[in-house]
Amino acid sequence: MGQLIRHQHIPKTGSTSTKKFYKDCIVYGYQNGQHTLNADIPEDAISFTVLRDPLERFQSCINYCLRNGKLNLELAIDIIFNRKFTAEQLSDALKFQAINDYPEEYLVFHSMSIFDPFLNVFDEKQNLKATHLINFNNLQTELMELFPDHNYLNFPRENNSSRTIQLSAEHREQFEYHFAEDIKYYNQTGFKEKL
Repeated sequence: MGQLIRHQHIPKTGSTSTKKFYKDCIVYGYQNGQHTLNADIPEDAISFTVLRDPLERFQSCINYCLRNGKLNLELAIDIIFNRKFTAEQLSDALKFQAINDYPEEYLVFHSMSIFDPFLNVFDEKQNLKATHLINFNNLQTELMELFPDHNYLNFPRENNSSRTIQLSAEHREQFEYHFAEDIKYYNQTGFKEKL
Protein backbone atom coordinates (compact mmCIF):
# COMPACT_ATOMS: atom_id res chain seq x y z
CA MET A 1 0.00 0.00 0.00
CA GLY A 2 3.06 2.27 -0.12
CA GLN A 3 2.75 2.75 -3.87
CA LEU A 4 2.77 6.30 -5.20
CA ILE A 5 -0.49 6.50 -7.16
CA ARG A 6 -1.24 9.31 -9.58
CA HIS A 7 -4.51 9.83 -11.43
CA GLN A 8 -3.60 12.09 -14.36
CA HIS A 9 -7.20 12.98 -14.76
CA ILE A 10 -9.54 14.21 -17.43
CA PRO A 11 -12.53 16.06 -15.92
CA LYS A 12 -15.80 14.13 -15.71
CA THR A 13 -14.18 10.69 -15.77
CA GLY A 14 -14.47 9.51 -12.16
CA SER A 15 -11.85 11.74 -10.57
CA THR A 16 -14.05 12.60 -7.56
CA SER A 17 -14.33 8.91 -6.69
CA THR A 18 -10.63 8.14 -7.15
CA LYS A 19 -9.55 11.22 -5.21
CA LYS A 20 -11.66 10.12 -2.25
CA PHE A 21 -10.38 6.55 -2.44
CA TYR A 22 -6.64 6.91 -3.14
CA LYS A 23 -5.13 9.51 -0.85
CA ASP A 24 -3.43 12.33 -2.74
CA CYS A 25 -3.72 10.56 -6.10
CA ILE A 26 -4.57 13.80 -7.91
CA VAL A 27 -2.05 16.62 -7.75
CA TYR A 28 -3.16 19.82 -9.42
CA GLY A 29 -0.76 21.87 -11.46
CA TYR A 30 -1.10 24.99 -9.30
CA GLN A 31 0.17 22.95 -6.32
CA ASN A 32 3.48 22.57 -8.19
CA GLY A 33 3.56 26.08 -9.66
CA GLN A 34 2.24 24.94 -13.06
CA HIS A 35 -0.58 26.52 -15.05
CA THR A 36 -2.10 23.12 -15.83
CA LEU A 37 -4.92 21.01 -14.47
CA ASN A 38 -2.67 18.07 -13.54
CA ALA A 39 0.87 18.35 -12.19
CA ASP A 40 3.62 16.34 -13.88
CA ILE A 41 3.82 12.65 -12.95
CA PRO A 42 6.73 11.61 -10.69
CA GLU A 43 8.90 8.90 -12.23
CA ASP A 44 8.30 6.47 -9.34
CA ALA A 45 4.49 6.70 -9.55
CA ILE A 46 2.06 4.15 -10.93
CA SER A 47 -0.20 6.39 -12.93
CA PHE A 48 -3.46 6.08 -14.78
CA THR A 49 -5.87 8.09 -16.89
CA VAL A 50 -9.55 7.22 -17.25
CA LEU A 51 -11.16 7.59 -20.65
CA ARG A 52 -14.90 8.13 -21.08
CA ASP A 53 -17.10 8.24 -24.16
CA PRO A 54 -16.67 11.85 -25.38
CA LEU A 55 -20.40 12.52 -25.78
CA GLU A 56 -21.18 11.17 -22.29
CA ARG A 57 -18.36 13.25 -20.85
CA PHE A 58 -19.60 16.35 -22.68
CA GLN A 59 -23.16 15.87 -21.40
CA SER A 60 -21.92 15.21 -17.87
CA CYS A 61 -19.84 18.38 -17.97
CA ILE A 62 -22.80 20.51 -19.01
CA ASN A 63 -24.92 18.92 -16.29
CA TYR A 64 -22.25 19.60 -13.69
CA CYS A 65 -22.11 23.28 -14.60
CA LEU A 66 -25.88 23.74 -14.92
CA ARG A 67 -26.43 22.55 -11.35
CA ASN A 68 -25.17 25.81 -9.83
CA GLY A 69 -27.96 27.73 -11.62
CA LYS A 70 -25.72 30.45 -13.08
CA LEU A 71 -25.82 29.06 -16.64
CA ASN A 72 -28.55 27.73 -18.89
CA LEU A 73 -28.05 25.12 -21.61
CA GLU A 74 -27.76 27.57 -24.53
CA LEU A 75 -25.28 29.76 -22.67
CA ALA A 76 -23.25 26.75 -21.50
CA ILE A 77 -22.92 25.39 -25.03
CA ASP A 78 -22.01 28.83 -26.38
CA ILE A 79 -19.28 29.18 -23.74
CA ILE A 80 -17.84 25.73 -24.49
CA PHE A 81 -17.54 26.39 -28.20
CA ASN A 82 -16.70 30.09 -28.22
CA ARG A 83 -15.00 31.23 -25.00
CA LYS A 84 -11.24 31.10 -24.62
CA PHE A 85 -9.26 31.56 -21.42
CA THR A 86 -5.54 31.62 -20.81
CA ALA A 87 -3.92 28.79 -18.87
CA GLU A 88 -3.30 31.30 -16.07
CA GLN A 89 -6.99 32.22 -15.87
CA LEU A 90 -8.04 28.57 -15.79
CA SER A 91 -5.38 27.78 -13.21
CA ASP A 92 -6.59 30.63 -10.97
CA ALA A 93 -10.18 29.36 -11.14
CA LEU A 94 -8.94 25.89 -10.21
CA LYS A 95 -6.80 27.21 -7.37
CA PHE A 96 -9.69 29.00 -5.69
CA GLN A 97 -12.05 26.05 -6.34
CA ALA A 98 -15.15 28.21 -6.41
CA ILE A 99 -17.41 27.17 -9.25
CA ASN A 100 -19.96 29.84 -8.30
CA ASP A 101 -17.32 32.56 -8.74
CA TYR A 102 -15.83 31.09 -11.94
CA PRO A 103 -18.67 29.24 -13.70
CA GLU A 104 -17.41 29.95 -17.22
CA GLU A 105 -13.81 28.94 -16.48
CA TYR A 106 -14.99 25.76 -14.76
CA LEU A 107 -17.19 24.90 -17.71
CA VAL A 108 -14.35 25.46 -20.18
CA PHE A 109 -11.69 23.34 -18.45
CA HIS A 110 -14.18 20.59 -17.64
CA SER A 111 -15.22 20.36 -21.29
CA MET A 112 -11.96 20.91 -23.17
CA SER A 113 -10.45 18.32 -25.48
CA ILE A 114 -8.49 15.57 -23.78
CA PHE A 115 -5.49 16.70 -25.87
CA ASP A 116 -5.55 20.30 -24.66
CA PRO A 117 -2.15 21.10 -23.08
CA PHE A 118 -3.88 22.64 -20.06
CA LEU A 119 -5.04 19.19 -18.95
CA ASN A 120 -1.44 17.86 -19.08
CA VAL A 121 -2.66 14.34 -19.91
CA PHE A 122 -1.06 13.84 -23.35
CA ASP A 123 2.22 15.13 -24.75
CA GLU A 124 2.52 17.11 -27.99
CA LYS A 125 2.61 13.87 -30.01
CA GLN A 126 -0.63 12.68 -28.39
CA ASN A 127 1.17 10.08 -26.28
CA LEU A 128 -0.49 9.36 -22.95
CA LYS A 129 1.64 10.57 -20.02
CA ALA A 130 0.22 8.05 -17.53
CA THR A 131 1.37 4.43 -17.53
CA HIS A 132 -2.16 2.97 -17.74
CA LEU A 133 -5.35 3.82 -19.62
CA ILE A 134 -8.60 2.75 -17.93
CA ASN A 135 -12.09 2.43 -19.38
CA PHE A 136 -14.60 4.58 -17.46
CA ASN A 137 -17.24 1.88 -17.97
CA ASN A 138 -15.04 -0.62 -16.09
CA LEU A 139 -13.51 1.82 -13.63
CA GLN A 140 -13.61 -0.17 -10.41
CA THR A 141 -12.75 -3.52 -12.03
CA GLU A 142 -9.69 -2.14 -13.81
CA LEU A 143 -8.52 -0.24 -10.72
CA MET A 144 -8.81 -3.46 -8.70
CA GLU A 145 -6.51 -5.16 -11.20
CA LEU A 146 -4.04 -2.29 -11.09
CA PHE A 147 -4.06 -1.77 -7.32
CA PRO A 148 -5.29 -5.04 -5.72
CA ASP A 149 -4.22 -4.16 -2.15
CA HIS A 150 -7.21 -1.91 -1.43
CA ASN A 151 -10.64 -2.62 0.02
CA TYR A 152 -12.94 -1.85 -2.90
CA LEU A 153 -16.09 -2.47 -0.85
CA ASN A 154 -15.64 1.17 0.19
CA PHE A 155 -15.03 2.55 -3.29
CA PRO A 156 -17.17 5.70 -3.60
CA ARG A 157 -19.56 6.02 -6.51
CA GLU A 158 -19.77 9.72 -7.10
CA ASN A 159 -21.94 10.70 -10.04
CA ASN A 160 -23.85 13.89 -9.51
CA SER A 161 -24.15 14.80 -13.18
CA SER A 162 -25.53 11.72 -14.90
CA ARG A 163 -28.76 13.22 -16.30
CA THR A 164 -28.64 13.08 -20.11
CA ILE A 165 -28.68 16.44 -21.88
CA GLN A 166 -30.59 16.47 -25.15
CA LEU A 167 -28.55 18.23 -27.82
CA SER A 168 -30.07 19.78 -30.91
CA ALA A 169 -28.83 18.62 -34.32
CA GLU A 170 -26.81 21.84 -34.58
CA HIS A 171 -25.21 21.34 -31.17
CA ARG A 172 -24.45 17.72 -31.96
CA GLU A 173 -22.75 18.83 -35.19
CA GLN A 174 -20.70 21.40 -33.24
CA PHE A 175 -19.75 18.74 -30.70
CA GLU A 176 -18.62 16.30 -33.39
CA TYR A 177 -16.54 19.03 -35.06
CA HIS A 178 -14.86 20.37 -31.91
CA PHE A 179 -14.24 16.95 -30.37
CA ALA A 180 -13.33 15.04 -33.54
CA GLU A 181 -9.88 14.09 -32.20
CA ASP A 182 -11.35 12.89 -28.90
CA ILE A 183 -13.96 10.77 -30.70
CA LYS A 184 -11.32 9.29 -33.00
CA TYR A 185 -9.02 8.44 -30.09
CA TYR A 186 -11.81 6.90 -28.05
CA ASN A 187 -12.88 4.70 -30.95
CA GLN A 188 -9.26 3.63 -31.55
CA THR A 189 -8.96 2.38 -27.97
CA GLY A 190 -11.64 -0.23 -28.59
CA PHE A 191 -13.49 0.96 -25.48
CA LYS A 192 -16.59 1.66 -27.54
CA GLU A 193 -19.25 -0.81 -26.49
CA LYS A 194 -20.51 -3.15 -29.19
CA LEU A 195 -24.24 -2.61 -29.77
